[in-house]
Amino acid sequence: MMPARVLVSGSPHSDESLHGFVLRMAGCNRMAGLKWVLEQLGRRSISQLTDADDRKIACLFGADAQAVEEIVVRSRWLDGAHVHWVRGQEVTRPYLLRTPRPQWCPRCLAEFGYARVIWNFQLVTACHVHGVMLLERCSSCSRPLRWQRRSLLACTCGASLQDAPCLPADSSEKAVAGWINACLSPGTTVSAAEPWQGLLAGLSLDGGMRLLYAAGLRRDAGHRVGPGEAKAGLTTLECRLACGRAADRLSRLVAKPSDEDRAHLRQLIHVPALLAMSQDGTTAADRQLARSLSEVGLGVPPIHGRLSSRSHSAQLVLPGV
Repeated sequence: MMPARVLVSGSPHSDESLHGFVLRMAGCNRMAGLKWVLEQLGRRSISQLTDADDRKIACLFGADAQAVEEIVVRSRWLDGAHVHWVRGQEVTRPYLLRTPRPQWCPRCLAEFGYARVIWNFQLVTACHVHGVMLLERCSSCSRPLRWQRRSLLACTCGASLQDAPCLPADSSEKAVAGWINACLSPGTTVSAAEPWQGLLAGLSLDGGMRLLYAAGLRRDAGHRVGPGEAKAGLTTLECRLACGRAADRLSRLVAKPSDEDRAHLRQLIHVPALLAMSQDGTTAADRQLARSLSEVGLGVPPIHGRLSSRSHSAQLVLPGV
């Protein structure tokens, strides 16, 4: 059964997030919250929206069905893994997305009035348009922002998200955000200003994010990644620091490090994640680069074992990575 239709209709922007679109349209119809909208969709919370809701959402808001379908984050189990697709791009690790935990750019909300889907990516900590840091906590009440709120443009405490103070993002944050935006926007190109950025050229979105995550996850040489830690959701600040560490370590790796520096990099980079990518990366280019960096760059012996579903070469499957 299709839901009733609201008075003010509209379609999503091509780079808008699904959650943001629903919250924006609820505001356009002067609804104090999402209770009625969620009842029409048969959901208790906006965070429960899935790819099964696209037709209902299009009908409810009188939106173009194709436009809604294109902004939906699709997911399904594939070879025992929970895989997502964002704007046609495959994401094989759920922890690379942070859809239930919104972040925002105050200048984008003030200038454009909608939430971008790129803000749902774990490693995106800067606005690729304005070059400022993304925020995840209200500057007024200090609480994390929630999708379950009365207005897209305000926190649950009532503070304006558009007026939140902004700080400039650093070069590594802006480079990562720009590259991810280029992956999501066909025809968009991004220049590689630093040598480490050249490693991302030719990689899939999934492969590039996995490489950055592996390179930046460990805080220092003494940080041992515990069970489940590699899959845990990080805060915007933690991801900001991880992006900086990844840029530094990958720069050292492409600069033909000495044996001593290579040994130190082996302690800094989360090698198990790199090895896992070498055998189950989304594309052949992903797998090849991961093998090259681990075996040639870091001097890690090649691994062998049972075949991965994505590779024709013998590979060891590393559980939990």
